[in-house]
Amino acid sequence: MVKTQIKAKQTAIRTSKASMSPNWSAFKLAAKKEDPSGVLSSLSSLLSLSRQIIEEKQKILKLENRISDIIAAAKAQIP
Repeated sequence: MVKTQIKAKQTAIRTSKASMSPNWSAFKLAAKKEDPSGVLSSLSSLLSLSRQIIEEKQKILKLENRISDIIAAAKAQIP
């Protein structure tokens, strides 16, 4: 169950990363055109995606720590 949750979070990260490329291109285009609202919009989207990635990575870390705790508890029960 935990592995499934980790895989789902990894998929969410991949999706967010894939969305970053078009936003980065939009940012570069807006910057080149000196379009402040376009730059702001693109940077806001990039920031939001970055936050989502960080949150998912933190959740993965918690799940991995949970796995480690389960393994440690199991090893402690083995004589």
